[in-house]
Parts: sequence; structure tokens; C-alpha cells
Amino acid sequence: MVIREGHLLLESGRDLRTSRIKKLRSQVLIDREVDVSRAILVTEAYKETEGEHPYIRRAKALYKILANMPIHILDGELIVGNQAFKPRAGPIFPEWQVEKTLKEIHTWSTRPGDKFLISDDEINELKEVLEYWRGKTVMDRVLSVLPDECRRAMKYGVFSVYNYMTSGHGHFIPNFEKALKVGLNGIRNEIIKKLESLDTSDPEYYSKTVFYKSLLITIDAIVNFAKRYANLARELALRESDPRRRRELETIAEICERVPAYPARNFWEALQSVWFILLTAQIEQNGLSVAIGRFDQYMYPYFRNDVQNGVLDEDAVIDLLASFYIKTSTINKIYDNEGAVINAGPALGQVITLGGVTRDGKDAVNELTYLCLKADAEVGLMQPDFAIRLHPKTSEEFLVFLAKYIAKYPAKVKIFNDSVVIPALMNVGVSLEDARDYALLGCSEAVIPGKTCSGGNFGQINLAKVLELTLNNGRVMWYYDGSSFHLNPEGPEVQVGIPVGNVEGFRSYDELWNAFKSQLAYIVKLLATTANIIDRVQAELTPHLIFSLVTDGCIERGLDFTDGGAVYNFTAPIAIGAITVADSLAAIKYMVFDNNFISMSELLKVLRNDYEGYDGLRLRLIHEPPKFGNDNPYVDEIAAEVVKAFVEELRKYRNPRGGCYVGSVYSLTGNVSFGWRTGPTPDGRRGGEPLNDNVSPTAGRDLRGPTAVVRSVSHIDAQLLPQGYILNIKFSPTALNDEAKVRRFVSFIRTLLDHGIFHTQFNVISADTLREAQKYPERYRSLLVRVAGYCAYFVELSREVQEHIIARTEHESI
Repeated sequence: MVIREGHLLLESGRDLRTSRIKKLRSQVLIDREVDVSRAILVTEAYKETEGEHPYIRRAKALYKILANMPIHILDGELIVGNQAFKPRAGPIFPEWQVEKTLKEIHTWSTRPGDKFLISDDEINELKEVLEYWRGKTVMDRVLSVLPDECRRAMKYGVFSVYNYMTSGHGHFIPNFEKALKVGLNGIRNEIIKKLESLDTSDPEYYSKTVFYKSLLITIDAIVNFAKRYANLARELALRESDPRRRRELETIAEICERVPAYPARNFWEALQSVWFILLTAQIEQNGLSVAIGRFDQYMYPYFRNDVQNGVLDEDAVIDLLASFYIKTSTINKIYDNEGAVINAGPALGQVITLGGVTRDGKDAVNELTYLCLKADAEVGLMQPDFAIRLHPKTSEEFLVFLAKYIAKYPAKVKIFNDSVVIPALMNVGVSLEDARDYALLGCSEAVIPGKTCSGGNFGQINLAKVLELTLNNGRVMWYYDGSSFHLNPEGPEVQVGIPVGNVEGFRSYDELWNAFKSQLAYIVKLLATTANIIDRVQAELTPHLIFSLVTDGCIERGLDFTDGGAVYNFTAPIAIGAITVADSLAAIKYMVFDNNFISMSELLKVLRNDYEGYDGLRLRLIHEPPKFGNDNPYVDEIAAEVVKAFVEELRKYRNPRGGCYVGSVYSLTGNVSFGWRTGPTPDGRRGGEPLNDNVSPTAGRDLRGPTAVVRSVSHIDAQLLPQGYILNIKFSPTALNDEAKVRRFVSFIRTLLDHGIFHTQFNVISADTLREAQKYPERYRSLLVRVAGYCAYFVELSREVQEHIIARTEHESI
């Protein structure tokens, strides 16, 4: 491609861009469908490679998929590459599990949320293909060795690790800076040198040889995939009658012929190269959150050079960014029915990180930071998500810009506090320079781009169920079978936890607290046991070869991403229901031990009857004991101790990749599904109702305004949680509807930073609007809300999740 200074690479302008975005949005905001092509191709590949090494089988399977899957270029798009045969269609990944798919596939088009359309013919075709995988999947291998006590705990909703049994790791940010600088051919040369330098007497010679050879096949697969788009763009250009669009298609062809094989030379090439890497990583495996990293840092040199040389103007940059953003909204993931409840939306986690500090500690905000958000304002789709890093020296100018953006587009932004996140990462062995370079993925996980296998969201633990087990001496009181609730399932002797003593005989709160910690220790051990088994099976059956190409350490060590190749290796389960537990423990301490208002025997009787016939006592439990979110140390310190106990137990364990366990506290929508599986709690919550979300107060229990909420959350030591927690705050639109209120909001953001809050996000929408959307979903198809650490289209969420979002406290002022 010949680029002349002063000659615009892309013709653009506000009207042209608006027309392009409108056209592309209409092609993307369509009903979601199932794409069976990947399942067919990967099955054919595995049948053809029986007996070969798993690494080689994975590489050849990827090559076959990328060489044969249907591809398209949408009318008007500037960034190309599709995951499935239509935008937002979802491929099938049978390597991880097929039993649930075979059982549930006929329900996908009618289930309460995350619907995917599929015809009867496609169902029959898919069933035939999936039969090959019975007994061969990751889930099959895990369940063949999983201890009974782990199975039992998952059955009764004490914890879940199904997400890693049914999908790949995800939770990954490539080293884009390197990939753009040297291209995949540069990485190919690095691999060849490593292969040629292997010592044949090295005990790891064989494993490293097949690993490196599989990476070379993987590079060929990606480069050839890009060339398929180059050829298609040329074919479309020959048939195109509009001269402007013909030039665009010819440029796309030239770009796809070059990247990602060779170094990117300009902003458009760099953007396309980034997309091909992100896309193919999400075709190789189906784990959540293949994230985009510090976009305004690694893309800035290309942006600056193009603008300075007159190759791109601001209109063209926004046009390209808009097309890139729209591509991220074409990605989808089909969960089984349980996963669709925990990750409703779905939670895709394609996060762009902006701002923060540089590796040498200076403010990182630049012109591209602003343009990234301006472009998103024009697109307004669910993906990508934006993580904004803030620090004490963030300029007032940027904070005002951010506050105005949140007031208008609140669902798309989450803010992170460098003053907390950087020390939290250093506490688990990350160097200062690397910690300053952190980026976000998933809901709240801070990782080092291109260096980390994060193990993010590697299982969820239901802390409220742990409390239920504690109060019942290790036995289950409540069971949800998928359609109805049961008290005392299969009789009162279903022992899931360990005996910790009869709480009716406890004489102090300390006895109860120690019993809870003992129960928690046992459950965390079961979770770690399960996670480590899954970790090893993933490494054996489903190596992540694209991840390994663009993660530092993997090529150097000759180890796959799933096998300890990354520089930093973590496993990060999430705790759900921490505030429900804190409010419940505070209620017991206040009502039973400190004031003797009721006995423990009376409380247990009430709970075992799900408050039926005890409305008066339930109201007392709701209103009299202190509740988290009201700046009351009585309960706030209990919340801090609950989180600390969880983290301390995790720290006792190591993962098979040589790394440590770290904690995080957020819920996705697991607070709804775990709520179904959890009996009544002493805070007045009835059995089956949602648990609190993230570290936010229980809906309706925070009565003293948003600053009091912040002060409560500040008791939780965020530096214990390198993969974060989430504070959701919901404002009425009237709270931010003029300049003076926006200025107050800037001060509130400073308050969040000063109080050491790790991660905060906002919904600025009225309950009335959400109720209207429930009644007339066709009018609100693109209405976005923040769910947990991600945003989703409100009308595509299940009714239960919608109701939970509506119930969050709506603050009228700051």
C-alpha cells in the first residue's frame, strides 16, 4: 500500500460516518442464531487426526476451521472478520461439553433469557455431529475423576466451576504491542529459532518440539484466514458500483494481505491486525473476555503518525473506531441454561482500558483516549466495554469529560482506581512497572497485558450457602431442582459441609464466626480441588495456541498458556453474596448475642419455615440491625472480615500452572441463580430471592445516600483483591441533568478515589423507563444497562435479572 503524506487514507465526514454506523447497526442488531459450522469442522478435524498429539490436533483443527468456515464482509464495514455465519450468531464448541447441549438445545430459542434461534434441521444435524464427542470432552474427563464431595457441593449450589468445564480460559489480553511491531511472521521466526536451538537430550525436547510445531501451524492458519478476506474484498470491489466503497474494499484487500502477518504501518492496519488476533482467539476457544487491553497506549503511535502526516483526520479515526467497535458486537457465546443465568447478557468482556499511568508513573491520557469514547458515543452498542483508569493526578479536564460521558452513556463505562489496583497487584508478586501497565478484562480483573494467565472467574463460591451450612451443622436446608424449591431435601441429613457444632448451643458471636470460617475453609478447599482438576484437563485436551503466540513467556519456556507458560499465573474464584452474609451475621450478632431479642433456636425455627407466619420478626430483622451501605462500622467491619476470611483461605492453595489463588468479589448475575439455591437468610431475605450483587448493598437497604455507600465499601481492603470487586451505584437521570450536578459528580468520583474504592460503575436510568422497556421490548431493543462488570441489552435479560436491576436503590442526588 503506497501512503502519501497529506493524502487521506479514508474519506470520511460526519454525515458519511453517521450513515455507515446506522447501516452497520441495522445489520448487527438482529436476532441471535446458532451457527453449526464450527462444530462440524472441528469434529471432522478431530476424526482426521486420531492418534496425533493433542497440540497438533488443536492446531490442525484451527487450520481447518479458519480455512473453511463461512466468511462475509458487511456492506459498509471497514474492519473485517466474522466469528460466525451471521453477526451475533453463536458457534458451538463441542470439545468442552456436549451432554448439556444435547439435552437443552431445543430450549435455546424459548428460554427466559439469552435466546438463540435454531431450526429443527440444524438441531438434528448438530445432534449427529455431537455424538462423536461423548466421553471425549473436557467435562467428561473432569467428571471422571472429580471427588463426590465436590460434586455434591456443586449440586446444592455451594459453588460452581461449570464455566471452566464448559469453555476455555478466556480472560486474556494479548501482547498487542509486540504483535503489531513484528507481525506473526516475526513471531514465526522467533519460534523457528527456538525449535532449531533445542537440545535433543533435553527431557522436554519432545513436548517442546510438538508445541513449537503446533504454533507454526497456528500462524499459518491465521495468516491464511486473513488472506481469505483479502480475496473476498477484491471480489466485492470488482462488483462494486460506488467508487468510494470500491476504494474502501481495495484498501481492505491490501490491508488483509499484509496483516497480521507483517508489522502494521498505520492506524487502519494496526486496528485490523488487532481484530484478527482478537477474533481468532475467540474462534479457537469460547472462554469469556478476550480483552483489548490498553488501547490508547499501544495504538497511539500509529494514530499520532497518521494524523501528523495527514493520512487520517479525526473524522476518519472515529469512523475506523466505530467500525472496530461494531465488530466486537458481532461476537457471541452460547451458554448452557445454567450458564445463561449466571452470565446473562451474555457477559462477553471485550474490554478496552483507557487512561491511568504509564510504566514510569506519568499520566497516560492522550488525544486518542478522548476519541475512543467519542466514537463509542456514536455507536452505542453493547460491546466493547470501557474500563477507565483514574489516579490522583488525573486532570480535571478529563474528569469533567468523563463525568459528562457517564451522565449520557452510563452503561458503557466502569472506573478503576490506580492507587488501589497497582499495590494489590504488587502484593501478589507483580513488579511495579508491570503493575502500572495493568489493563482490565472480564468484569473487574486487573491483569498485565500479554503476560498473564489470570484464571479469572475460575469458579464462584456462594458465601450465603456457606452460612446456611454453618447454621445447620454442615447440612443443606434448601434445594432448588431447576423448577421448584424444597426445604430439607431428601430429609434433614444431606451433609454437604463439615460439622461445625450445633449453633443453638453457641454462647457468643465469636463462636459463630469461627464456625463460619471453618465451614468456609472446607468449601474453599473443595473449590480449589475442582479448579485444579479442570486446570490440568484443559492443559491436556485443549491447549490455547493463539493465546500462547501472543503471551510473553510461552515461547521462551516452550509451554502452552494453559500449562504455565505465561509470566504470571493466577486462579481467581469469585465470592458471591458477601454483603448478604455480612448483613445476616450482623443481624444474628445484634438480635441474638448483643441484645437477646430472640434466641438462636427461635431464629433457626423461623428460617426453616422461610419466615412463613413470622412477618413481624422478619420486618424486625430487616429494619433493626445495622445494614451495610449506611456508613455503620457495626456491619461494615463484618463485611470486611468476611472478604478477608475468603481471601486468606484462597491464599493457602497453588494452581497447576505454578501460580497462586487470588480473590475477587463480584457476581455477574450469579447472585440471582445462587439466590434460587439458597434458603432464607437472617437479614430478612426469603429463600430463593437474589443475594446482594457484587459489594453493593442489598437492594433497598442503603438509606443514607451514595457517599454513605462509599464509606461502607471502603472498609473492605481492596488491596487484598487484585482481581477486584464491583460497586454498582444507580442514579436517577435528574441527579446528573445540569452542569452544576455534573461538577458535583466529578467531586463524587474524587471521593471514590480518596476512599480507596477499587471499581465503581453506574446506571443512570429510572425504574419507570425500565418498566416501560419490559412492557414494550421492541421499542427498547438497544437499551443498555450495567449488570455486573459488564453491560447488556436490558430486553435480552431474563425477567428475574431485569427485576433485580430495577430493585437497586435509585439515588436522586449526589
